[in-house]
Amino acid sequence: MLVCRETDSLGCVNCVEKGWNKMENKVTVVLADANEEFRTMLRQRMEGTGEFHVAGSTENGDQALDLVRRLRPQLLVTDVVLPGLDGFGLLRQLNHEDAAFCAGTERRLSGLLGGDCSAPVGCYAKLHGDDFTLYGFSGIDGTPRSGKVQGKREDAEALVQALAAQLSKKVSI
Repeated sequence: MLVCRETDSLGCVNCVEKGWNKMENKVTVVLADANEEFRTMLRQRMEGTGEFHVAGSTENGDQALDLVRRLRPQLLVTDVVLPGLDGFGLLRQLNHEDAAFCAGTERRLSGLLGGDCSAPVGCYAKLHGDDFTLYGFSGIDGTPRSGKVQGKREDAEALVQALAAQLSKKVSI
């Protein structure tokens, strides 16, 4: 149930008041996973890249829904198996056609990178009209890597393939 790294309060009002949920040049994130150790490790790895700010973290799907609605993060990283509302239910509550498209491309990238319950892989897709941006994070071998690709919606599969190749090779310092 760790949410704010300063106050440990659910909802991270501190982060909203300080503008951390809209940090320039950083993707804001909410993490939802029943395993606290995994959430802590993923937070450290993601924030360690300097490209992400984890504004909220919870073990429960209902709390994750509340956090997403209040904090308006750019990225939700969720497990499928959660107490309360499961990951699929959480996505259904937040979903619409464009979100489903983005979730599908994120799932494709995660699969190409070998992401699963024990592998630190994250993805975030953004769609504005037909303009598509895909961000990715991988720490599978212990080295944090991140990247992004941009293009048109109709080129999504090629963009997913390009980002997977980029994250498989890129080494961050």
